[in-house]
Amino acid sequence: TKMYISISSPDQTNSTVSKIVGNPEVHHGERAWFKEEICPLLEASQSFVEYLGEVGDETRLALFANARALLFPIAREEPLGLVLVEAMAAGTPAIAFARGARN
Repeated sequence: TKMYISISSPDQTNSTVSKIVGNPEVHHGERAWFKEEICPLLEASQSFVEYLGEVGDETRLALFANARALLFPIAREEPLGLVLVEAMAAGTPAIAFARGARN
C-alpha cells in the first residue's frame, strides 16, 4: 500500500489540514491491520485529516502545487520514488526516510 500526505492550509483559516492520498486497495495481508489500526485513526482525525484515497494525475498535481510539504513516510525499499520527484517538480518540499532511491 502506498500512501502519501499533502499538508496544506485551507482558505480563510489558520489551521493546517493534512490530506492523505493513496491506493485504497490494501494488500490482502494488510486488510485487517488497515481496518483495525488505520481506519479508526482516520475517523478520529476527520477534523484535521482528509483521506482522499487514490486520485488522478490532475488532482495529484494540484495537491502538490498547493501543499506546504509532502510527507513520504515509506518504510520499505522504494526503487524510484516518483511521487517525490513529482512533488519537487511542483516546488513542494519532500520529507522522506532514507530508503531506496532516496539514499
